[in-house]
Formats: sequence, C-alpha cells, structure tokens
Amino acid sequence: MGDSVWYQVKAISSDLPQTAGWAFSQYLSLSGAGGASPAASPQATLSTEPNLDDLSMTCAGSLANGTKFTVSYTREAGFSQITFTPPSGASQSTTLTYAGKTESNHDVWKGKLSESEVRLDHLSTTAPKPGDSIYVLYNAFTGRTTCQ
Repeated sequence: MGDSVWYQVKAISSDLPQTAGWAFSQYLSLSGAGGASPAASPQATLSTEPNLDDLSMTCAGSLANGTKFTVSYTREAGFSQITFTPPSGASQSTTLTYAGKTESNHDVWKGKLSESEVRLDHLSTTAPKPGDSIYVLYNAFTGRTTCQ
C-alpha cells in the first residue's frame, strides 16, 4: 500500500494455529535473508507491539454523472467497501479488494457491481491517511475526492 510493504506471514509457534496472514512491514524486522544458508527462509519478528491507531476514514464524493459515492477505509482492511447513490434510485454497495499498483506506484482496489468494474486508485505513494485523495471509476464515470 503506497510506500508501505506488506508481508505474508505464518506463525511458527506450536501454540498457535498454522494460519497465514499479512503484516505491515513497519511492525516487522527481517532476519535470515542476508548471510543465511540458501535453504533458510527469512524469519520475521514483530519489532513493536502493533498499534494500528484504529484508523478508519470515509471518502465521500461524486462521479461526473451526479452519482454520489462513499468509500470505507480501515487500516486493517484497506479501502474495503464502496457505496454508490444515484440521483434517483436505490444505493448499491460492493466490496473492494487490493489489485496491485499503477505505473505511478499508486495502490489500486477493484470490485464489481452489476456487470461493471469498480476501480479505486489511492493517489499517494505512502500509506493512506486523512487528507489523501482517491480516484474512483465506475460505469465509465469518474470522480475524485479527499478522505477524512
């Protein structure tokens, strides 16, 4: 996400279930990658108690056709859901999933609503924070807003 790096991690303790998950690089330190034997995998350990600040934001704006949108963001899930409210008619929501980076190093989330793709670009190269701008594309209409 932005300039941040996420690692897929797996608990190696026998006390914990062997479930994979994701960890934000800011809270990890890696060892074993440098002078380790070729067969050894890097080991990640938590460098600090993760404090995700319970960051949640709402990004509300409008598409060029007047449809309003609201995007939900949490540090844990990223830009996870978007709701569209047309000038007339019922609101519709969809889940967004992380889809990679643009050539400009902006993070992209995608979803599907009806038969149309929904795309959200986070217009920053750093981890999302209040004041950041996002770009939304849905059904050939675009919009841009600032997250609060």
